[in-house]
Amino acid sequence: DKRYAGRKDDFQQTQLNKLNEIGRIIKKEKENVDELIVLINGDLFNTPRIGQLFLIKIITAIKKWNTKVYIVPGNHDLYNDNISTLYKTHLGLLSIFQMVEILSKSSPVVFEIGPYKLGLQGKEYGIGIENKEDTYMYTSEEEVDFKMISVHGMLMDKEPPFDTFSLTKDIRKKTNANIVTTGHYHPGFKDIIEENFAMFNPKSMIRTKRIKANLKRIPGGNNK
Repeated sequence: DKRYAGRKDDFQQTQLNKLNEIGRIIKKEKENVDELIVLINGDLFNTPRIGQLFLIKIITAIKKWNTKVYIVPGNHDLYNDNISTLYKTHLGLLSIFQMVEILSKSSPVVFEIGPYKLGLQGKEYGIGIENKEDTYMYTSEEEVDFKMISVHGMLMDKEPPFDTFSLTKDIRKKTNANIVTTGHYHPGFKDIIEENFAMFNPKSMIRTKRIKANLKRIPGGNNK
């Protein structure tokens, strides 16, 4: 990506370092749980198709995670913000070879956690996503105990200087989901955790600004 040409490090290697660091976190967390998944809220790639050699390296890193990976397609993953282009992209290729599972509204995933059922749906990025009433809603009719929706949308905790966004306080009032996770807004917002409700944006894995908050972020990517 030419936008990052001013970085002093080997940017591709830094990205691989971050993926490997996530792998170490996964391995450690697996010691404490019976089942673990990875949820990516969109934009695994910066462009729909990347160099083949780098793609092979990314695939190798993700395979080492040895866990199920679910993802919502983001705007950078798709051509023209259009989900119909998915299988022309490298994210679509990973899906075909079952490296990742694409989340959507039409195909919810249900997890059995002890006596409870957790339903997970995804909403990919698309034109007008913030203007649709059901974007941040769990829409499956299958009966579950807890509802979770992952959206690649511009969900923010305060009003920005542009007009295409949703506010956390508004979505909190109208969503029927117990858990809402989002991507797209790279800086993220503070976790919202209440009784029977949570809202998260884990922020972008790759950062370009050398500020204290970013330097303290995990994954850091400084170690191989």
